[in-house]
Formats: sequence, structure tokens, C-alpha cells
Amino acid sequence: MMEGGLRVDAIGLISSGLNIIMYAAPLSAVKNVVTKKSVEYMPFLLSFFLFLNGGVWTIYAVLVQDWFLGYHL
Repeated sequence: MMEGGLRVDAIGLISSGLNIIMYAAPLSAVKNVVTKKSVEYMPFLLSFFLFLNGGVWTIYAVLVQDWFLGYHL
């Protein structure tokens, strides 16, 4: 198994990758919004809670100085 620091880095990279996938999920809805020029296809609650979730995690990352949580690609 991996040692302490390497284990944290590996879990951080995996978590960052999964986080990117989660935030990319509504991009198909964004495509519909752009092509049809109507926001009726954009789920408001999903967008709002993804934004809220990102903000909370960013504040937490700054407080604990964890760069895997605070770094956005």
C-alpha cells in the first residue's frame, strides 16, 4: 500500500477527477440552452445547488488550506 503523503495525494487526485465529472454533468443541458436560446432546458435547482456546493467547499478549502479541495481546473 502507499505511504501517508502519497496516499493523500492519490485520493486527492481521484476526488478532483470525480468532482470535474460531477460538474460537467449538466453541460448537455447547457448545449440545449445555447442551441435553442431558451433557459427552460436548464434545471435551476441543479445549477443552484452545484454552485452552492462549490462555494461551501471552496470556503472550507481556504479555511483548512487543502489545495485539492480549493483548486479548480
